[in-house]
Amino acid sequence: MHAPLVSIITPAYNSATTLKETADSILAQTHERWEWIVVDNGSTDGTDEILSQLQNHGRVKVIHLEENLGVSGGRNAGLAASNGEFICFVDADDRLPKDSISRRLQVMQERPEVDFVDGAVQRIDVIGNELGMQQPEFEGRVFEELLSLSGKCFIGITWMIRRKEGVIYQFNPSIRHAEDLLFFLSIADEGIYTHVSDVIYEYRARKGSAMSDLLGLEKGYAAVEKEIKSWPKVSMAQTKAFHRKWRTIMIKSYLKEGHVNDALRLKLR
Repeated sequence: MHAPLVSIITPAYNSATTLKETADSILAQTHERWEWIVVDNGSTDGTDEILSQLQNHGRVKVIHLEENLGVSGGRNAGLAASNGEFICFVDADDRLPKDSISRRLQVMQERPEVDFVDGAVQRIDVIGNELGMQQPEFEGRVFEELLSLSGKCFIGITWMIRRKEGVIYQFNPSIRHAEDLLFFLSIADEGIYTHVSDVIYEYRARKGSAMSDLLGLEKGYAAVEKEIKSWPKVSMAQTKAFHRKWRTIMIKSYLKEGHVNDALRLKLR
């Protein structure tokens, strides 16, 4: 049996300080049959110099966009250029442990009924110190669990996906927060999800304003709700439950950061 091709997709924008680490983590993968598609979103900081060196590697494809289309636009460009039987993502400031691909792929090969394989996520700081770990807790048909925002099957852009005919793999480019949640909801349907206990993704805590991130996330959740309202497979009761859950999540998040007025704004609306 031939080794499956895995497409790894990375959007990059002004990622010169971290992209080398991301690249090293992919080049070190124990599963060797992969293609890495890096989409440069019009970077201006030296990212291009790193990518020009990577282009000499036969398994690395570099796509240069003239303008910054955002994470979703970059991932869509990568998806359009991908050829793998399986798809996964890594952002340009994150890393994949060396067995990340092989461990998830092992499950995919042993269990052909499985569509998505996840795993533990290690949070790291700017210099790579460990900050904490999150582990999925769910296995089974994933759509309703994902829609419930339980947190048991969604940590971030960490799923390995079995590519299936007839499924459209595309992010909504108008959404810049919670875009990964909407993407997974759009492809989940009757799909089976499982996970491994190994750390399969190292997520670097992003720099930026906590308040800006929270406001962006609130807008993202609202955009996801607006989108799923039009889906025949989502009932009115499910939409209402989704509405209540994301507002509860945001209220708690605002209170945790000390933004009482924003918590009250959501609670009283």
